[in-house]
Amino acid sequence: MIKQQQHAAIFERQKVLFVADNRNRENWGCRATSIALKEIINSHSEIAYTIYGDITGSYNPELIHGYSKWMRLYKLLYNAFPIFRRVFKLFDVADIISSTVKKSLKRYRKAIKVNKFIKDLDKQIKEVDAIVVNGEGTFIFSTPNRYDTIFYLLILKVAQDYGKRTYLLNAMYSDSPTSKRNISLLSETRQILEKCTMVTARDPLSYDYCKAYIVKSVKYVPDALFTWNKYFQYNNLCMNFPYATISFPEMENKWINYNKPYLCLSGSSLAAGNPRDAFSAFYDLALLLNEKVLPTIIVSTCSGDSFLEPVAKKAGLPYVSVQTNILSGMSILGNASVFVSGRWHPSILASISGTPCVFLGSNSHKTLAIQVMLGYKEAKEYSAIPNSQEISCIVQDAIQAVEKEHSLRKCVTKKIEELSIKAINGNNIASST
Repeated sequence: MIKQQQHAAIFERQKVLFVADNRNRENWGCRATSIALKEIINSHSEIAYTIYGDITGSYNPELIHGYSKWMRLYKLLYNAFPIFRRVFKLFDVADIISSTVKKSLKRYRKAIKVNKFIKDLDKQIKEVDAIVVNGEGTFIFSTPNRYDTIFYLLILKVAQDYGKRTYLLNAMYSDSPTSKRNISLLSETRQILEKCTMVTARDPLSYDYCKAYIVKSVKYVPDALFTWNKYFQYNNLCMNFPYATISFPEMENKWINYNKPYLCLSGSSLAAGNPRDAFSAFYDLALLLNEKVLPTIIVSTCSGDSFLEPVAKKAGLPYVSVQTNILSGMSILGNASVFVSGRWHPSILASISGTPCVFLGSNSHKTLAIQVMLGYKEAKEYSAIPNSQEISCIVQDAIQAVEKEHSLRKCVTKKIEELSIKAINGNNIASST
């Protein structure tokens, strides 16, 4: 009887195509939350196929809708000459992903006949029971629209046309702080998400936005990364095994003493878009934090933070690369006395161990949202590229955070436990079938 029940349970596990496993991106947050969400889905479903972030994230030579005889030439030109990439993208040539989902769907149907990748993808969609899209920070309704937003919506639309269950999980919904709201994309998003089996928002501000402008049935489910509090046992990794925190090449001059109090500083998505101004501001900020607060470690949590490496070299401060293992990165952030950052997921990684944060602005409401979720008494964010006055205020806030570190850690870790449970339960797609 027990064996029969076991076989029945296995049989009932739905087959899933998981879209946007971003662990192959140079981004701690993308890597960590993709793994976390996949762990949850795997606990109750069978992930039969996966589409990785190198496909979904940007203009890609695999996504060609043209005739097969041109594909080899197109790929050759695309890979060999950056100028061709810009021209092809500018004139909307060859790529399946266009300015709208409607146009992209027409190109997708055409590409099935001539593009092996799309043909295989279409076959996978037909074979599975459900599609799970890891939304992350994609649904920012900026002008022009985001490439990955169109891609995700296209996959959802194709799956719905085939009668499949569709899930958009772990997503943020927001306007852009630097451009007008994209009304046409918002409308297409609404049409597709209304037909989804389940739509979740990873933070309360995203929930409010989605409920107001997209779908009223959206559920608030905290980011999957909050479930990584189960890896709390690795918190002392950087102190006990410092070599585990060093990325390739493991040179002696990269050794950092994590057994003494320190502070971590990273960038933000908006700062990444203006590296020249960011360099100057972060250099001044790093020096002042190091002088007035605690020895400062500069951390690049994604490729967009690359401007921080020359900041660290000029300031003579230790530097942690984006190539560092994620659990090691979590340990480094978790043992810091305070973390100054405009990054969503790295702030979660730090908060899992209770590290208090001082927040910079970002490309959305994300750093305000995390403060609401973690129970910060006053939700506050400074400019992504702070001026001299803001730098002074950041330093003062960091000093106060260090002074209150013990009590702040207690409050934050308690909130993390609550959010972890909600994230596990809320992302259980098996309960919604």
